[in-house]
Amino acid sequence: MKLTLLIAGSILALFSFLPLIRTTLWWIRVLDFPRVHVAVFLSAILVVFLAYYGVGNATEGAIVVVWAIAILNELRYIFPFTPLAPKEPLRTEQHQRRHSFSIMISNVRMTNTKYQKFLDLVLAQDPDMVVINEPNAAWHDYVCKELD
Repeated sequence: MKLTLLIAGSILALFSFLPLIRTTLWWIRVLDFPRVHVAVFLSAILVVFLAYYGVGNATEGAIVVVWAIAILNELRYIFPFTPLAPKEPLRTEQHQRRHSFSIMISNVRMTNTKYQKFLDLVLAQDPDMVVINEPNAAWHDYVCKELD
């Protein structure tokens, strides 16, 4: 069990540090995404290792320190997405339409035929720009006829 924890922890620590390399190689960049998983599993391995085996020698102490640094490295990327982090874009209390514009983005899907319901929403919101994802020719014809 000790060997399994050491191997799993070392692999997860490697998963934490490999994305620090500035490269576009996919097998490194893919490790940018499972940060929460790596942090949780590595934390569990660290707790289990310390609870069952403790730090017996300098090598194990160094491994535990590397694991702790790997966990902190992952938390560095996770923290901005938690409710604990301050919100960067603060909402303004001033509503000055002359200094802003509005965009409405809608995924209408080709199979959807509720053209008028969509147009009613667009006309009610009155956006400056409308972006429609996945329209077909029927959507194009209907929307262009009504909004032009």
